Amino acid sequence: MKLLRRSNYLILFILILGLMLSCEKDDNNAYIFGTNSVVNNLEKDENYSLFLEAIEKANMYSFLDGNSGTYTVLAPDNQAVQDFLNEKQLEDFDQLSEDELFRLVNYHIIDVLTPSENFITGYTPTLAEVPINDSLQANLSLYVNNTIDELKFNGQVEITEKDIVVDNGMLHKINTVLDPPTLKTFMDADENLKAFYEKITEENIATDFEDLLSNPDLKTTVLVPNQLAVESFFNEQSLSVEELNNLYRYHLLDTLKLIQSLNTGYYSTKASEDYSGQNHALDLYINTQAGLLLNGETSIVISDLMTINGNIQVTDKVLNFPTLKTFITADERLMEFYNALSDSLQVDFTTLLEENVNEGNLAPFTVFAPDNEAFDDLIENIFGEDPEDWQDIDPDEMEDILNLHIIPNLSLRKEDFSNQTLQTLGESIQLDADEMQLIDPVQERSPISNGNIQSGNGVLHKIERVLQPY
Repeated sequence: MKLLRRSNYLILFILILGLMLSCEKDDNNAYIFGTNSVVNNLEKDENYSLFLEAIEKANMYSFLDGNSGTYTVLAPDNQAVQDFLNEKQLEDFDQLSEDELFRLVNYHIIDVLTPSENFITGYTPTLAEVPINDSLQANLSLYVNNTIDELKFNGQVEITEKDIVVDNGMLHKINTVLDPPTLKTFMDADENLKAFYEKITEENIATDFEDLLSNPDLKTTVLVPNQLAVESFFNEQSLSVEELNNLYRYHLLDTLKLIQSLNTGYYSTKASEDYSGQNHALDLYINTQAGLLLNGETSIVISDLMTINGNIQVTDKVLNFPTLKTFITADERLMEFYNALSDSLQVDFTTLLEENVNEGNLAPFTVFAPDNEAFDDLIENIFGEDPEDWQDIDPDEMEDILNLHIIPNLSLRKEDFSNQTLQTLGESIQLDADEMQLIDPVQERSPISNGNIQSGNGVLHKIERVLQPY
């Protein structure tokens, strides 16, 4: 019984000690419970009354009050807040919508206890959120640059008083309001991203890139090559103004996409082909099963840097304009088709399918590409129940087969399909637009499963059966 009583006393002592450590003393050296939260600390300093007012009007007071927590709050002083209001031409916070004010306050809060020395150069999520769609929100990012000489947020904001320990976290006082970032905020602040921005917006280059980056009403995903990638790419080649303008557009997806919402497949960009006069959007192939690989050779190395008008995915290479060869090489579902094309001893198909429209004799092309399952079926049809490798097919026969899948001097999209005869590199085939099928010379039908994959030198459509000449 005595042992039990002593154990109870020990537990009680530990609880009291824990409460004392989370409290402060008054002038009479008596403990006062729950008076050193983030908001309590700000209330003691009149120079932070405006930020405290923003917290209260955003209904965040109770959230930032309390005896425990791991919040890191970056608190701007009154001069910083007044400068912000003046810059935005606002008389007070009442002129911001509830959502805007709530986001503004939350953009000054990190949900991890972070002393100043623990900030690492890079991006950290804040509590502020932006809508991606009707059901999905994402946290706004904050760029931290912590060097030997300075610690800055978003390239401009500095700490004036650091590491103020409070009951529910830590407070750093800052000299500027953290305005929720646009894409341009990070392109300006982060040297790793600035190289691409400066190359696209350099003197005498007419582009709307800067407006797109700074306009809060335009939302997009930007694929930004890192500094090393930009230097390597532009050291090897020079682009015209038109090519440079289209190049940056090829790094913009036509809709806002988080990494978690990407699936392996083709995505439209804001770049367009320049040979048809129709300005069809160029596609980008993303393989999510190979570590976020773009067009088979470019990787996303930093993902989902969120801003109010989109997000940035940092890549390790500049994306070149895609050819038909690009997609056939990158798409794993076309691996057997690519192998057959590249192993041909009769015709250099892969070189042919990267031919530039303005420089070649046969581009643009329409390619009907059989998927891997179609090639498996072909082998079984030729060799029977114990299939061998398609490489054992006679080279002349394989050349005749491959020729049937490539139509030169024609870029035919699904919306332009009609019941018609198509002249391939070999024999002619029939297109049944009503049934969305191809009919080969032996009158076998091949369904068109996926189409309108747009490259810079033609269009690719996937089919479910290998076309045969005889």
